[in-house]
Amino acid sequence: MVRSASMPRSLLWALTTCLLGPWACCGEPVSPEDPAPAPALPAQAGVRSLASFKLPAGAKVLVVPLNDEESTRTGMIDSWQAGFVRRRLARAKSEGFDLVILEIDTDGGEVAACEEINKEIAHCGVPVVAFVRGKAFSGGALISLGCDAIAMEPGTQIGGAQAVGLEGDLPSDVREKARSMLVAMAKGLAERSGYPENVARGMVDLEVAIVETDDPKARFIPEDELKEWQANPGKRGPAPNVVGTLKPKGQILTLTAGDATGVGLASQIVADRNALLQALGATSPGVEVAGVTVSEKTSRFLSSPIWLVLFALVAIGGLIYELKSPGLGIGLAIMLFCLGLFFWVAFFANSAGLLEIGLFLLGAVLLGLELFVIPGFGVCGIAGCLLLLGSILLAFIPEGANLGDLFKGQDVNPFQAELLLNGLKWASITLLAVLVCIGTALIAGVRLPGVSRLALGREVGRRGAPALAGAHAGEPDAPLFGPNTTISAPASAAAAPPVKSKRPPAELVGKEAQAETVLRPAGKVRFEGVSYEATAEGEWIEAGAMVKILKVGPFGLIVRAV
Repeated sequence: MVRSASMPRSLLWALTTCLLGPWACCGEPVSPEDPAPAPALPAQAGVRSLASFKLPAGAKVLVVPLNDEESTRTGMIDSWQAGFVRRRLARAKSEGFDLVILEIDTDGGEVAACEEINKEIAHCGVPVVAFVRGKAFSGGALISLGCDAIAMEPGTQIGGAQAVGLEGDLPSDVREKARSMLVAMAKGLAERSGYPENVARGMVDLEVAIVETDDPKARFIPEDELKEWQANPGKRGPAPNVVGTLKPKGQILTLTAGDATGVGLASQIVADRNALLQALGATSPGVEVAGVTVSEKTSRFLSSPIWLVLFALVAIGGLIYELKSPGLGIGLAIMLFCLGLFFWVAFFANSAGLLEIGLFLLGAVLLGLELFVIPGFGVCGIAGCLLLLGSILLAFIPEGANLGDLFKGQDVNPFQAELLLNGLKWASITLLAVLVCIGTALIAGVRLPGVSRLALGREVGRRGAPALAGAHAGEPDAPLFGPNTTISAPASAAAAPPVKSKRPPAELVGKEAQAETVLRPAGKVRFEGVSYEATAEGEWIEAGAMVKILKVGPFGLIVRAV
């Protein structure tokens, strides 16, 4: 970040507006304080007039605050604020609002978040006016350039955008790439919205000097381009005369409200919101200020990655508890509550979308089938756990970040790459913590779907355990598998195929039966040659073990290991 030794106020401004997040925009002002302009200066030629919006009588106007105090999580433009703006623009489109006013007062923020907001503005379908109510520095200037018109209050400023890293200046190669991308972004936004492109470039480019000429068609032009024009007048005709310098090389352009209207960037200076509505031609407008809701404030408080990691760990703990004590449903309820809270917070933080929520719901369904409906090898349980874990990890990747950026090499967008790497960092921390929890659970003897089957084990002296040919009750140290060892099913299992019963009779309560399949906790038991659907109360029950029938439930018998 460039600091000017000859301007103490610039140094103070630079220190106080240094952005906290990675790949943020910042800069330093060139222009002096705004000298209290008149409350309503006309727009310059070529800039869209506020009256041209022609709002109908009783127009619906949605006012969206975009500032560093109210609508952000980190005190700057960030992914949370991008989600906040996205939801309001989507509502404006779906509910038929006639106009959206973005009230901007910010020192800047993450470039990736600014890109996301500008993308939403472009696809909103409702006219959006930027209303600068304090300062629109750095990212605030980029967002203003993406709007259909810019209005400013007296004494406000706009501009001053330069890419910096989290810990100061960037390496020279990365800094040049970031500068080039910011220039392209600013010029592209200006071209789309009808603002002077070279004025927009001056707000983000230290390396260019912008001069003012007496040619209305080329009023502001880079100094090196003008010199080339002067050297080759045959291509474009006589070069215009220079009447002033808008921005010298080595500084970032910042404009006062009066300057912004003078150069054709701002449409008008208005005293307040009511004056803006009057300038827009709205009569008795239905104005709604869409501030931060209570649910958004709650999610914002919980949206720190530390909280998200904690929610994920508690959810895994709930799953482990359910697997250790199946049938009660307490652990499953804890898991679903924590994961629901996790995705609710991640959705408001603009890092979880339909993909992550869809994977989460599918994983929850598969896991529920494994736990309560389908006894067997555990395929549904394994797939459900993997989908749940995958949805959790993907929810740490902010919306708009692309995993493919990791493989683009020199072509990678540095702003998106930093956003992606930050998300991957927290996803890796979560994955490591989950693996530690699973390992601890396995060491403690908790059976996980499919995992416990990866290792051979045996239980000595357990009542009702299946017999292994060659392993005798009186020989606990006999080899588990020898050269002549065969595995045989329990004698009861080798009998004639069981007869299935549609509804268990009530007189079975208190009787003992044999587990026909593994009860995890759902499965089947066999009583006097008849097979019944059953659910275990307590720990899992292995096939062949004896169980006691406790009661007849709506979906079969409720049993407990004897």
